[in-house]
Amino acid sequence: MNHEQKAREPDLVCTCSDLYRQDIQDAIDGGCEDAREVMYDQATQFRCEMCRPIIERMLSRRD
Repeated sequence: MNHEQKAREPDLVCTCSDLYRQDIQDAIDGGCEDAREVMYDQATQFRCEMCRPIIERMLSRRD
């Protein structure tokens, strides 16, 4: 995780995967039901795992 880049771009969830909040939300809106599906939808994979709790929190808020 590049913490300096993340500090400059608050909507950037994970610098390892170049994953933004809107990317995650789009994947959730598209039907992804868990964090692994979100990563697959975004054509990436978990690296540092720091984004997993954020993705899971966003998934838990969908209704």
